[in-house]
Amino acid sequence: MLSNRIQQFRLYNEIEAEFLAKVLNIDTEEYLKYESGELIPDISVITELAKLYKVTVPEFYGNNPRLALHSESTADFFNDDDQKILKFSELSFDEKELIMAYRLAEDKESFLKLIDKKEK
Repeated sequence: MLSNRIQQFRLYNEIEAEFLAKVLNIDTEEYLKYESGELIPDISVITELAKLYKVTVPEFYGNNPRLALHSESTADFFNDDDQKILKFSELSFDEKELIMAYRLAEDKESFLKLIDKKEK
């Protein structure tokens, strides 16, 4: 079911519903209705969510076994050396917002130029 898939992607990536609603330019209540199945999002919302999660629309719908979502902790997949990797869930709200803005940006070069200016 699409509502389950929407919720699974969000929970698996440890993203707050309020944050996704902001990225999609909708109310949090509307987003939560997508997850509960009360509302069916139009294809533009699905396309944005797929883009955000870096998957195709068919993959978002679950038509690809490599994207089966698991409920295990990400710690189960890392060895001790890999634990030093910063997880998305450990970022601040502002850091998450910046990453999502970059992912959705058509002109990623402008972001890279800003970073380059800060380093100099």
